[in-house]
Amino acid sequence: MLGMFAIDERIFKFLFGITGQFQWIGRWMVFITEWSSKVFAVIYLSSIVCVVRQGNTLLIPLVLGPALGLGTVYIIRFFYYRPRPFTRLKVQSLIDHEESSSLPSKHALSAFVIATSVLCIYPVPGYGILLLASITGISRIMVGVHYPLDIIFGAVLGIIIGIGTFSFLA
Repeated sequence: MLGMFAIDERIFKFLFGITGQFQWIGRWMVFITEWSSKVFAVIYLSSIVCVVRQGNTLLIPLVLGPALGLGTVYIIRFFYYRPRPFTRLKVQSLIDHEESSSLPSKHALSAFVIATSVLCIYPVPGYGILLLASITGISRIMVGVHYPLDIIFGAVLGIIIGIGTFSFLA
């Protein structure tokens, strides 16, 4: 287990280091990480509107999936605390962030559960939204607020919750 966290830390240092060497990349990552929540909120609300207008029966899993995802994040963080990289490694993150637990990434889980939910209803835009979720996750590492495993764990949970919700309720 310690070896896995050591590799996680090395990958973090590599990706975060890129923003120190190339400040324009850092500025892009800050832009992405700051705007991604707003973009995913618009995607999510637009999906709900489309499903309601079409009279589609998939509204319940579309609404329930992200809610279950957020609940899951809070439960995991209640029982397991992992310090954020800027706290543990004493690096200066590119954005201000509270010193809460970093595992799993709430941004990654939310982005991936929304992307997976949209993919279950609208496959064509869903793949593009999955790509956007991946870019969002990478940006969270590169601005210094998450380790790669935080993002991977959040992404996997988001995908499982999204698929699971649609499998059971659709």
